[in-house]
Amino acid sequence: RLPETRAYHGHIALLEEDHVVTPDYLEVLSLLLRLKATHCPRCWGVCVKFGCRDMADAEAFKVCRSHAVINTGIAFNRSTYHAIRASDFAGFADGWDWSLFHLAQTG
Repeated sequence: RLPETRAYHGHIALLEEDHVVTPDYLEVLSLLLRLKATHCPRCWGVCVKFGCRDMADAEAFKVCRSHAVINTGIAFNRSTYHAIRASDFAGFADGWDWSLFHLAQTG
């Protein structure tokens, strides 16, 4: 709805307001989106997060599949954005992360 993004057809990233991104965030996001396109085309988005399970993970720099909504940062394309907007996303007003979690739980 913003004039500045009306012609934009790339991915949309949502970030938690109290998180700080690393200097290479856009580079990592771009890499994850390319990996998603080739390895998980049916996935609806990518989450940008350090490590997979916890800080004790021996290999922190790996790509992991998740079936959860991770609030550190998430990116998806415009068609996913339109599907989210068509849902009851706005009616569950408890922050974008909990709203997406609600959608994941209710279909």
